[in-house]
Amino acid sequence: MGHSAIVNAVDVCRYGSSSLAVSASDDCTCRLWDARVRGEVGRFEDNYQLTSVAYSNDGNVVYTGGIDNCITAWDVRVNNRTMTMKGHTDTITCLALNPKGTHLLSNSMDGTMRTWDIRPFIDDASGKKKRHDKTFIGGTHNSEKGLLNCAWSADGTMVTGGSADMIVRIWDEFSTEEVRVHLHYNVDVTFFL
Repeated sequence: MGHSAIVNAVDVCRYGSSSLAVSASDDCTCRLWDARVRGEVGRFEDNYQLTSVAYSNDGNVVYTGGIDNCITAWDVRVNNRTMTMKGHTDTITCLALNPKGTHLLSNSMDGTMRTWDIRPFIDDASGKKKRHDKTFIGGTHNSEKGLLNCAWSADGTMVTGGSADMIVRIWDEFSTEEVRVHLHYNVDVTFFL
């Protein structure tokens, strides 16, 4: 217990034998939890409601997304915002880390899913950091504004996302081509390959 509004998303730390979890809430906070301790062990405060969250593979960074359409990286060690990634034009509904921990997948109410390069040091030909990597088009959101999920395949070669039209779509991560669709009656449940 600790949030003062709806909790929209939760993720767990996969590093070592960790008992850490993170939550994102409409109270504009992202909170860190340790199952061995009662109450939160850390908190990041944003200016907007948070609707999605993901833990980095090494446990040092937490990524949040929300109604400001941005993805924010928070360094757990220094309790500080380290990076903001912009590109979506509507609320981010889910974040998922790829198996290697190098890219983040986001689903948004703008009708796109995007991947972001979250490695520490990246440069394009001009010498500028370019975090947005790929865009996947085909999923839809409707007036219900549900928090639709997204996920990576276990080997990182495909991505999938829920859609308001009751279809789960699967894209080839390399080419961004849609390779499959599955009729699904509950698209808010993450579809694992």
